[in-house]
Amino acid sequence: MHLTNYAINKESTKFHANESNYKKGLQETLALIRQQEGAQAVLSLEIQMKDIITKTLLVGLPHLQHNYKTCMSRQGTNNR
Repeated sequence: MHLTNYAINKESTKFHANESNYKKGLQETLALIRQQEGAQAVLSLEIQMKDIITKTLLVGLPHLQHNYKTCMSRQGTNNR
């Protein structure tokens, strides 16, 4: 009922087509926030986004390391 995904909502008969209100790139979004909230708000948001991205990647790191070691050990035994 409350989905906000543009790709899903655009198929609805209740959807009003105005892509400029739904599809914005990161730079356009940050510029809008900068205009409405100031440069410090954008800086704070960017720091928070980088923190979330870093933590997300760190969660997957052990799995990636395991897969890498597994693949490299197989590759080493196949080449002998």
